[in-house]
Amino acid sequence: MDSARASLGRHRANRLHRVSSPAYPHRRAGRARNGVLLCGRTWCALLAARAAVLTDLPHDSLNPRLSRGILEGFSRSAAGSHQNYPLCDIGPSAWGDGVVDVKDLEVLAEYVGKDIEDPTLVARWAFDEKEGTIAYDSCSKSDGSVVGNPAWQPTGGKLGGALQFDGVDDCATAPYVVDPSTGPFSVFVWVRGGAPGQVILSQADGVNWLMAGDRGGVLATELRESGRKAKPLASQALITDSAWHRVGFVWDGTNRTLYVDDIEVARDTQASLAGSTGDLYIGTGSTMAAASLWKGLIDDVRIYNRAVKP
Repeated sequence: MDSARASLGRHRANRLHRVSSPAYPHRRAGRARNGVLLCGRTWCALLAARAAVLTDLPHDSLNPRLSRGILEGFSRSAAGSHQNYPLCDIGPSAWGDGVVDVKDLEVLAEYVGKDIEDPTLVARWAFDEKEGTIAYDSCSKSDGSVVGNPAWQPTGGKLGGALQFDGVDDCATAPYVVDPSTGPFSVFVWVRGGAPGQVILSQADGVNWLMAGDRGGVLATELRESGRKAKPLASQALITDSAWHRVGFVWDGTNRTLYVDDIEVARDTQASLAGSTGDLYIGTGSTMAAASLWKGLIDDVRIYNRAVKP
């Protein structure tokens, strides 16, 4: 019975994430409330009333992107359409009931303020610890170890705590999580500080995943296909200006894309990415060279096994 409930919970979480995911285009939708079809504006008003409280929730909670995904889906549909919107059919059971109505709003309300498990989030180091030498992974068993003497900052992060690196001998290591060559994946990190040439995230026996480029401290990555002609990808977005920035790299199997503060800042195409199964390094480069050690704060490192669009 417990396993069945867990399966239902995962299925519903998947549906909730699918509603907010840009990978699923919004389709024409119908709406019904207690068996009565509603026009688009009326349905949107009902959803907005229930979803209004969602606007200040954390990134992984039932957040504005989810409510926007639902609202946009219905607002884009033609008024008077008699089709249901399958991705909004999330209740009363995990598989829905074939009708989008007030029962789906009731299920939505149950998740307000609660974290929704994203099955594609394969590793997350929140750096919310207050002391010790372990950086816990909240998604799997890839707990990290701090090296040197980085300082825990329980209230100094962008999302809760953070880890402060001195740029001399501080870093963190974690077990292997993903091989870049095996398929789409994404990594996002909050950072503050740093200097040109310093690295945010890298992989042993691999390359630097996210770094401040040598030319002016702009976001760059060395993840690329094999071969001498392959080149790093650099943006023109400065990340070493002492402000908090959410930096990211996304590989969808064809394109590699860099993000700063959820805005695309660089993109190109690659036939593939070179593989590596080494450990992950946080706050230093793939060879742990002295010049690659990060001086600043790092917070909330996330790795997904899919292409994420912020």
